[in-house]
Amino acid sequence: MFFAVDKIVEFTRGLFNLTSQTQKLNTAFTQLLGSEEKALDLLSQIDDFAARTPFNRLQVAESAQRLLAFGFAAEQVIPSLNAIGEAVSSV
Repeated sequence: MFFAVDKIVEFTRGLFNLTSQTQKLNTAFTQLLGSEEKALDLLSQIDDFAARTPFNRLQVAESAQRLLAFGFAAEQVIPSLNAIGEAVSSV
């Protein structure tokens, strides 16, 4: 019985962490892009990109934040990450 309760607590913590992470990413990208609509659009693209690569959502989001901080336009982020990934995988 303790095992089941422990798993429920672990699952609940995981959900809380995921929700917290999502809120932090929404806030960060809204500030970087100046619009919640643009932030949600890019986060959707990040989710799609992460789903078809070996990288998880957080890894892709952190890389996207770096590109935006270096002055890349939101429209350039996913194509740039794709190009970087292809270049690295061909080595």
